[in-house]
Amino acid sequence: MSQRRIQWYHSRFRMIFAHIFIGSMFGVIILHPITKVIYWLEIKESLTGDASNLQSFLLNQFQQSLSYDQWLINFIFATIGIGISMIFTYYNQKILNQSRQIQLMEQMLSTDTPSLISSGESEFLEFKSSVRWDIRRDCINKDLEPIITKSIAGFMNHKGGTLILGVADSGDIVGLENDFNTIKHKNRDGFERLIMDLIEVSLGRDCCALVHCTFQTIEAKEICRISIDASKIPVYVKKGHFAQYFVRTGNGTRELDAREAHAHILQH
Repeated sequence: MSQRRIQWYHSRFRMIFAHIFIGSMFGVIILHPITKVIYWLEIKESLTGDASNLQSFLLNQFQQSLSYDQWLINFIFATIGIGISMIFTYYNQKILNQSRQIQLMEQMLSTDTPSLISSGESEFLEFKSSVRWDIRRDCINKDLEPIITKSIAGFMNHKGGTLILGVADSGDIVGLENDFNTIKHKNRDGFERLIMDLIEVSLGRDCCALVHCTFQTIEAKEICRISIDASKIPVYVKKGHFAQYFVRTGNGTRELDAREAHAHILQH
C-alpha cells in the first residue's frame, strides 16, 4: 500500500473518530438534557419539593444518568448524536466541495483564453489540436474522436475542467478550420453539434448538459473552449459492448481498471 494511501486512511480514521466523539458528547450532554427539560415541562404541575425546580430536577437527573443503570439510555442518545454529527458533516463537506469547485470554475472562466493557454496544461486544463483531422497525415482520422470523449469523461469523473480544441500541447494555436471542413455545416454551430453528438454516443445524452462550448478567434484562427462540469455520478466511455472509466490525473487522462475505478468512485 502506498504511503499516500496510508496517510489518506489515517486522515479518514481521525476524522471518523472525531465525529464519533463529538456526536456522542452532543447526544449525551445536549440532547439528553433537552429531553429532560421537555419531560419536566410536561409533569412539573404534579411535582413537589425540589423536583418542582428545573435546576434541581436537572441536577438530580444528571446524577442519576451517571449510574450504571442508565448506560442503555446514554448509549441511545450517544448513537443519535453520532448520527446527527455524521449527517451534518456529510452535507457540510458536500457544500464545501461544491463551493470550491464553483470558485475554481469561476476563476477559470474569468481568465481570458490567451492567458489560460499561456499557463499550460494542468489538472484542470487540456489542449487538443483537433477532433478528427490528423495533422500528421493531413487527412480525416475518426480514430481521434474517442480521445476527445475520453478527455471529457476524465474531467467529469474528477472535478471538472476546461478542454481547448485547436491548440497544440505546446500551446501553439493550430485552429479548427480543417475540422470545420470535415462536417456538413462548416461553422461553429456545426462543430458544436459534432461535439455534442460524440458525447451523446460515447458518454450518454445526460452528459451533454455538463458541457458548455464557446468559440474564439485567436491569431486569425478558430478555437473552441469547452467548460466541463464535474458529474455527480460515474461517467463511462462506451466502446462496443464494454465501458471504460477515465479520470483526470495531473495534466493527463488515465484509464482505471475495475479495482481502481471502484476505489475512485467510493472515495469521490
